Amino acid sequence: MGTILLKSVHYSKANEEFHNPVQFLHRPISEFERASELLFDGISRRLRAQTAHLDLSLFSACVACSTGLSPNYSEFNEYNRLFRRRIYEKSGIEPTMYITSYECANWGYLLRYLQRQPDTQNILMLILDVNLPYFEASIYNAAWERSGFGLTILNLTLNPGPEDHLLLGHTKTENGYFEFLRGIKSFADKFPDLRLSMPFFPAAQRRLLAQSFGARALPDRHDEYGHCFGSDPWIGLIRHLKADPSARRSDLITASFALGGYYCAARVSLWEDIRVSSDESLLMSSSHLDTAMS
Repeated sequence: MGTILLKSVHYSKANEEFHNPVQFLHRPISEFERASELLFDGISRRLRAQTAHLDLSLFSACVACSTGLSPNYSEFNEYNRLFRRRIYEKSGIEPTMYITSYECANWGYLLRYLQRQPDTQNILMLILDVNLPYFEASIYNAAWERSGFGLTILNLTLNPGPEDHLLLGHTKTENGYFEFLRGIKSFADKFPDLRLSMPFFPAAQRRLLAQSFGARALPDRHDEYGHCFGSDPWIGLIRHLKADPSARRSDLITASFALGGYYCAARVSLWEDIRVSSDESLLMSSSHLDTAMS
């Protein structure tokens, strides 16, 4: 049985400095590059803080994914290489992969790929969505209304085996959210005792979610965070574990749904000593970071 063990999870909100309302085409590239360096600093500080207690020689991969970072950081261009190189220079940890193709469901497709690799076990995963540069479509979309931005860092141990703990899919009709809920319900019915951490959406989708899962679904945080792309279910998981420490003894189901129709879900086992943390600003200086990450 292929299991997914979560050992630590961290979320940092993105700072408002990344949300300057100026159209990208009117901005000098030097400003974009300066903002990128701030981003690299923030990511590297979080990586160092989250891995300070770990033996990094035991990790087989660090991977990254994004829905709403910037078209400049697509999968195959100079900024992609710059991103990976600068993170390595500042943190000593190099993301070996960075994908955007599956949007909010990127993390699920990365898990499937990594579980199929014979030598992959301990991994770090970055889910990064920062509005760099400013795009109005990233700030607000009719499908999910307000966007939220930030960085999620996952420390996972993957055990190879049948992929019954992981669901990947793509909707085929205009009623994509209905298809997503049906797919997740079919998957979740295999694990009837587990709660679900779902993507954050406005009221209309929340009503459909409640009809499908009732109290099994963790509280939606859209009003507080907006829709945070692939980070939504991990934020929900963090908030759940902070509110109820006894929940650390139970597995959970995390799920994401993308505007392009991709979706994913995973049965996630929680390490008995799982580390859970969050902070309010990705640009927070190192001197304030330790006290904020709780």
